[in-house]
Amino acid sequence: MIRVVGRHLSALFLLPAALAAQQPVTLRFCNVQKAQGSVFVAVYNRSEGFLDEKKAFYTEIIPVQQAGCLEKQVTLPEGNYAVSCFHDANANGQMDKSWMGIPKEPYGFSGNYTAKMRPPNWEETQVRLKPGQSLTVQLKNW
Repeated sequence: MIRVVGRHLSALFLLPAALAAQQPVTLRFCNVQKAQGSVFVAVYNRSEGFLDEKKAFYTEIIPVQQAGCLEKQVTLPEGNYAVSCFHDANANGQMDKSWMGIPKEPYGFSGNYTAKMRPPNWEETQVRLKPGQSLTVQLKNW
């Protein structure tokens, strides 16, 4: 009988860690100016292929219902991630850019990276995320 109790007790000690690993990460996208279109989100878990949407670990298109902040809960294992997003306000399915390649629509990156005449790299945008945490990305205009 003591053995059975011991097994149950050890299972109870492991339960909180298992539950924590299943908690989602909350991704928050703020400074959405217009209640229209969608926010396109890409989450990367490695430097190779960063900013290539086809190589993203997770992607999501979030319809914009109101200006302000949008939230999305995503289950991610603990690790380093970089998030990029843009607000497709005119709902044409792409990031509109000038002839020089400058974004015409609001965009954002984890670490709230500010563009400096070039796109960011992995090192400038990666953040460590654990289950249950939240990450806020501020959308900006060029």
